[in-house]
Amino acid sequence: MIIVLASILLVSCGTGDRDETKANWRTGTQAIEMSFLQGTPPTVLYDGDVFDIAVEIWNRGASPLVGDLYLTGFDDSIFSGITKRPLPISVEQHKTKYNTEGGYQLIRESGRILMPEGSDTFSTTIKAVACYFYETMSDVQVCVDPEPNKRDLSSDACQVRDVSVSGGQAAPVAVTNVKVESTPQKTIFRITIKNVGKGTVLDQAVVDECLDSDVVFADTNWVDLDSVRLGLDDFLQCEPPNPVKMSGGTATVACTADRIVGTSAYSSVLTVVLTYGYREDIEQKVQLRSTI
Repeated sequence: MIIVLASILLVSCGTGDRDETKANWRTGTQAIEMSFLQGTPPTVLYDGDVFDIAVEIWNRGASPLVGDLYLTGFDDSIFSGITKRPLPISVEQHKTKYNTEGGYQLIRESGRILMPEGSDTFSTTIKAVACYFYETMSDVQVCVDPEPNKRDLSSDACQVRDVSVSGGQAAPVAVTNVKVESTPQKTIFRITIKNVGKGTVLDQAVVDECLDSDVVFADTNWVDLDSVRLGLDDFLQCEPPNPVKMSGGTATVACTADRIVGTSAYSSVLTVVLTYGYREDIEQKVQLRSTI
């Protein structure tokens, strides 16, 4: 009986530790993680060589990954058979409480080297550019006070204060700060949004044509504020309207909750949902050599 009881206690303790780890899964600043599969392409290629370009793609964030991959930086008459058309990215599996690694996709293209006549060596840089749609969901615990001017604060369960958010939200765009301004029966949340990833935020309207010459700097740094909710069902009105322009990789929106009731302060959750386009790239240097 003692042995059985001890075993039950050990199992219970182990389960508790695992649940605590899983509770913190929605962190990090990555969505896509890319790399060229080792040796694809090789760093040195000879005239007539058949070769592969293979890009490994992981979805390290908390949203499905959908978009396109472009291979650029090479002359397709020399790298014969390698397309410059968009190659679909689709990784529905993403980071969850029970899957902290996310999903995976391998994109592979095969070609043949045709060296220009009279060339002994030739060098280029092959780039893989990913343009995709993504979503950020941020849950921030805030304190709401329906009557901030009351004298007696002893019955309040919390104190109104600004909230700094660190660690990211398993996405390259994150909520980093929420300033809380309480007035009688109304609370204003000033939400700071920041590009915390390594790439460029894109207007969703240009994601499908992200490498076209018509896509310019003015099409970057736009994010859509899909919703801001206080508690379960209080959807807030926010300014400025969508899409929100980020300056220097940062934007601030002001959202007003005007259905605040009661007399004492209480804790609630502010849920912010953002959608946007994003662009990232990797590169590999390649040298071509003549066989003559």
